[in-house]
Amino acid sequence: AGSMAAAAAAGGRDQVVAAVCVDRFQAGRDAHGQLAALKELKGYNRGSFIEKGGWAVMPDKAKPTTAAARLCADRLAAL
Repeated sequence: AGSMAAAAAAGGRDQVVAAVCVDRFQAGRDAHGQLAALKELKGYNRGSFIEKGGWAVMPDKAKPTTAAARLCADRLAAL
């Protein structure tokens, strides 16, 4: 039960981080160009693109989780 609760909490955090990431990405410089570059990538490369861009990094963290970056990339690619 404890591990299930921890996994649910992590999943919830990733969802929130992904939502913030999408907002940051869209508000950033050259959002249209960045989105076009993201859409050209496939699979894990999209998550890496988001991680390298720093859009999914929360102020209290040094780097984003891979899951949050992938969620963000998937949401942006669907735009």
